[in-house]
Amino acid sequence: MKTTLNLLLASATAIMLISCGKDKTKEMLTKKWQISELKVDGYNDQMAQMKAAADTTKDSLMKVQFESQIKMYEGYMEEMKKATFEYKNDGSFEANIIMMGQTQNQKGSWALSEDAKKVFLTNDKQKTDTMNIDELTNDKLVSTSITMGKKSTVILVPAK
Repeated sequence: MKTTLNLLLASATAIMLISCGKDKTKEMLTKKWQISELKVDGYNDQMAQMKAAADTTKDSLMKVQFESQIKMYEGYMEEMKKATFEYKNDGSFEANIIMMGQTQNQKGSWALSEDAKKVFLTNDKQKTDTMNIDELTNDKLVSTSITMGKKSTVILVPAK
């Protein structure tokens, strides 16, 4: 009897701790975020190779092409930093993503996984996506994902 009571108390405590963790995660996540940093595996190596090629080539046309590509990629990264993601308390979200000078607005719904380590997103076109929560504080959200075999890490901060 005592063992059963202890097991029930332990189970209830575990459920309560998981629920509190999920509530705290939801509370910290519910705000408007902006990308402060985006890291993609291989990106820095690719940029370094292009810069080295631009610096060492003797062909002026190739140099201009490499420099143009470098500026284009750097521009994409700067545009991405203007993207915002707002997770609202009612379970809805809005995202404004800038790609190649075009702003894409998305709306939909979001929910946390039971362990509060993932956010499930469903946009208004019923496309679903999952975002990992690797680190979450009031001032920073870090998420990693694998896309086309490349790991990317997004660091978000509260939008200004």
